[in-house]
Formats: sequence, C-alpha cells, structure tokens
Amino acid sequence: MAGIDFGPLAESLTAQEEARRLELSPYGFVLWCLDHYGVKCAWKNVLCSDAAVKGYVEDAAKYRDDMPAMLLNAHTYVTSILANVADLETALKHLEGMSFPYVLYVLFAGSGQSDVVERYRPEAEEQLKRYPSTLDLLPESYRKVKEALLCRP
Repeated sequence: MAGIDFGPLAESLTAQEEARRLELSPYGFVLWCLDHYGVKCAWKNVLCSDAAVKGYVEDAAKYRDDMPAMLLNAHTYVTSILANVADLETALKHLEGMSFPYVLYVLFAGSGQSDVVERYRPEAEEQLKRYPSTLDLLPESYRKVKEALLCRP
C-alpha cells in the first residue's frame, strides 16, 4: 500500500457520511474491500476507487436500513420458539439458524438481557466496528447497545 495518498479516500468517505447521514468506519471500509476484492485491494486503483467507496457505503446503508425489520423478525422468531421450547439453550440454537448472531445480541441486550446472549457479543461488536450506523434507526434502548459494546473498558 506504499505510495497511496489516503487523503482523497478519507475525504470521499467523509463526504459520503455527510451526504448519506451515515457513520462509516475506515476499518470497515478496508475489511469490505478485502472481502470483495481480496489482495487486489492493496492496489491504489482498487482501494481508492469510487466503486469501492460506493459499494461500502451502499452496504453500510443497507445494514442500517434493514436492521429494524431484522430485529422485528428476530423478535417474532423468539416469541414463536419460546412458546414451543421451554429450554432457553435449545431455543437459542433454533434461533441461530433463523437470524444473525449480532441481531440476536441487539434484541436481547436492548431489552436488558445481554447476559442471555453473551456468546454473540463478539459478532455484535464486529458488526458495529465495520458498520457503525447499523443501529441508528432503532429505538433508543437498542441504540444504547452500541455504546455498551464499543465503549467498554
């Protein structure tokens, strides 16, 4: 990555943050590029391309915009499964196949039950490091989960 001027890239990400009212992450951007381009993202024309920035921004917006529906669906799954399965561990195993671990963590932590899903905490932390605006459209109790995850000692 030698010889890459990161100034214009940072300006582009900042401009997108302001235009889309979305918090972005340099960490998330680099990992998004690695996921989509592999080692080719080390080339200036890939990492600093408008297409890479646009792709990351679109994914970040999608995570933010889809999270309310994902949370509502997870709540429906939890209600349905807990009505039929008395054992919480068994119920969580069923839920793992129906929703993402970070969604389950946010669902339970937002209602004050993070201890029930502590094993999903790393996935939730990683999601918010990559896409910091994931919880922006949720009610306050769920948005506070971000602070609890990323601001811990």
